[in-house]
Amino acid sequence: QRRGVEARGFDGLRQNVGRAVIPIDWHDLRWGPYVWECDLVVCCEVVEHVDPCWLNPLLTTLANGRVIAMTHAIPGQGGHHHVNCQPSEYWIDHVERRGYRYLPVESAEGQRRIEAAGHWTYFVDTGLIFERLGDPRTGPLIQTGW
Repeated sequence: QRRGVEARGFDGLRQNVGRAVIPIDWHDLRWGPYVWECDLVVCCEVVEHVDPCWLNPLLTTLANGRVIAMTHAIPGQGGHHHVNCQPSEYWIDHVERRGYRYLPVESAEGQRRIEAAGHWTYFVDTGLIFERLGDPRTGPLIQTGW
C-alpha cells in the first residue's frame, strides 16, 4: 500500500485484526465469502484451518483474484486447528472447478526461486499458482518463462 498498490487483507479472528501491523478487515467466512475483485489473491497457510463445510465461501473468496497463489497443509501435518489437511490434488481439483487453470511450471519455478534465494516459506513445500480462464481483461498476468 505504501507503494501505491491497492491491497486488502482480512482475518476471521478479531484479536488478529487488532494485532495486525497494517490495517486488515475482520471477516469470518461463516458469514459468506469476502468479496473484493483483484488481480492477485495470496492465501498462505489458511485453507487447512477452514472446515470443509465452509469450502464454498473459501473458494468463492479465492476466486476474487485473476491469479491465486496459495499454500496448504498436507495430511498428517501437525498444527493448531488443522481441520482440512489435503494433498495438492484436492485443492487443484476444487480451484479448477471454479474456472482456473493450475500452473505447475510457474508453481515449481516460484518454489525454486524461493529456495535459491536462501529462504524457506510454506510455498516451497505446497505452493500452487492458478490463473483464471476466460478473463475478459486483456493479457495474462502470469508470463511463462519468468
